[in-house]
Amino acid sequence: MRSLRRLSSLVTVPLSIGMSLSGGEFNSNIAGTLNTDYTFYDTTQHASLATHFPGSVVRLSTTIARLCPTIGTVDTTKGGELKTAIGYANTNGLKVLVDLHDGAGKWISGTNYKVGSVTYTQANFASDLSALATYLNGTAGFWGISLTNEPNGLAVGTTSGNYNTTATWTLAANAATSAIKAVNSAIKTVVCTDNYSGFQVLVSTYPTNPFTNTDYIEIHCYFDSDNSGSYSGGNAYFSGSGRDINYAGDTLNNCATWARTNGCKLWCGEVGIPAYDEGYITMLNQFYNSAVQNSDVVKGITAWATKTGWYVSTTAIDITKTAGAMEIIGNYNGTSS
Repeated sequence: MRSLRRLSSLVTVPLSIGMSLSGGEFNSNIAGTLNTDYTFYDTTQHASLATHFPGSVVRLSTTIARLCPTIGTVDTTKGGELKTAIGYANTNGLKVLVDLHDGAGKWISGTNYKVGSVTYTQANFASDLSALATYLNGTAGFWGISLTNEPNGLAVGTTSGNYNTTATWTLAANAATSAIKAVNSAIKTVVCTDNYSGFQVLVSTYPTNPFTNTDYIEIHCYFDSDNSGSYSGGNAYFSGSGRDINYAGDTLNNCATWARTNGCKLWCGEVGIPAYDEGYITMLNQFYNSAVQNSDVVKGITAWATKTGWYVSTTAIDITKTAGAMEIIGNYNGTSS
């Protein structure tokens, strides 16, 4: 990885290069009102994305609690809003990965219950995912479902000792994936790894791949010292992060080696760096170069972005507003996975 350099010309690569579009999540008013409590990208913004990332997959965030207030049933108003957003993407030649940004939980009557609890069982979770897959099946531009964002805090957390036996998330994800595939096997399924999905712990947490019926395993790739993506304190600049300049590229390369060994494919669901810093820019370039070099198993990257003018969270790092970052990403013309 030491010889990686910033590219000087456009390179077409056999993986999807796109954006993770925040705005449809992060609000305590779960039901809420579109464009008041949550939002989606409109057709103009999708057109702009299509200019930069033609034909790519975009990751569109929402929540299962909003879409399925009743277990196993999609609310047609909220579902219709999502279909409209998917239609905007489709009109501009993009495909949509629906990101259920729930942390493996669901808000029910004002309380967040984790998957596997008495109130929100694994069967309930699979029922919700089946209902959503059925509702979206056949919608032009709908590509797949990311089952939940950054699962955490489950009854039996995943360790290297139980990852393929008793870990709650492994059992729930495999059941929900099967439920989606029963609707239509062509719907792409993407499963985040447990314990916040950091790429830095993929190999140590999962000696082998326990998600045997999914299309992609999702990892999140932030480069600050705690891999949170908040880039707070000293992490605001590369010099304060304590990272080696090769950290991002080397870590993704390790993940790719693991995926190749285990016969599976990776999706980098979130990637981000803070305001312009040459060290982080170099790391980002090495990260994308590593993805290119490992594109037989790294099949998609969706960098974190927010809708213009829309408050999302204090820790969201919008890569589209980071000077130099889009220059790096713009070097790559991905092809849809």
